[in-house]
Amino acid sequence: MVALAFVVVTGGKAYYAIVTAPLFMAAGAILLDGWMAVVTPEQRPDLLRRPPCSRCLIAYLTLPILPLATYAKTSLPATVPDTANEVGWPQFVANR
Repeated sequence: MVALAFVVVTGGKAYYAIVTAPLFMAAGAILLDGWMAVVTPEQRPDLLRRPPCSRCLIAYLTLPILPLATYAKTSLPATVPDTANEVGWPQFVANR
């Protein structure tokens, strides 16, 4: 959290703090493992009981599933310029 707060305050990109993610994932995995050891399967949230659903949710949130024409018509390019800068690289490189 400290690294992410520092990056936000200094105006850096959010992905600069991504190097801390494995530490938080490991800590969360230990906590989740301990919790799942004491909670019965019936008490677990639906998302943890149905792994394919959680996989689909992760894919939806992380994979580029919009067609380029649809993406261009949304407010996403202006909202997340880092993502917009990734569009068109094959054509750019081919013209060099």
